Amino acid sequence: MKFSNSFSRETWTRCGASCPPSIETGIRGTEAAPLATLEVLIRPSKPSFSALMERSSNHLAAPAMDLKSAFANAYDFPHTRIVMPEWLAGTVYDILVNLPKDQTRQLPTIFQQALETAFGLRVRRETRESDVFVLVAPQGKSGALREPARTGCMSRIEKGLVSASASATAMPLGSLASMLEEVIGRPVVDETGIAGVYDYELRWDPQKPESVLSAVREQLGLELREAKRPIEFLIVEPKPTPTP
Repeated sequence: MKFSNSFSRETWTRCGASCPPSIETGIRGTEAAPLATLEVLIRPSKPSFSALMERSSNHLAAPAMDLKSAFANAYDFPHTRIVMPEWLAGTVYDILVNLPKDQTRQLPTIFQQALETAFGLRVRRETRESDVFVLVAPQGKSGALREPARTGCMSRIEKGLVSASASATAMPLGSLASMLEEVIGRPVVDETGIAGVYDYELRWDPQKPESVLSAVREQLGLELREAKRPIEFLIVEPKPTPTP
């Protein structure tokens, strides 16, 4: 889905004067007339299960994205490790960022600045002792962790009403921990001590989220154990009001 085909420009709310000094709003370019200035557009939206984010080196289009997901994408940080007010986390917006081709490396920074400035927020990092699951290999590497069958790496999660699965091609077990963290909703730390990359598959019952714990043990020969570990969190909070 292309933003240019889905949204009328008149309905957008520009960052305008509220944007940081490095951001100048401009008009979106085309292949015939490339974008010459930076464009950041944000507007309130409604939840949508069909909306898909588009992202390239100089373009980001995120229709119907909740604010917590926006910060997760801007900072490349897991949802489970972002702390922000609940009333703010679920608000939904359409977000569009376009950069000139000579500024492609600035996309993450511009996206971060736009979110913080437009919503009057600040971001900091804080390490906290937290409840986690640690991924361990009590019996060492099992046969379910297969040597890669081909070159190239890939991982994905598929969720349906009656079944859910995770699969990986040539991925380290740290990626499995990240996928499990997304499913469980709690930080997962890889402490298997197993190096290298592997192919693997995992299936569980989406109606019973706890079933992923037994699935990891029975299908992969690994185990998830509850523990406490120091975890770095991204803290998103309103900027303090200046005192007179």
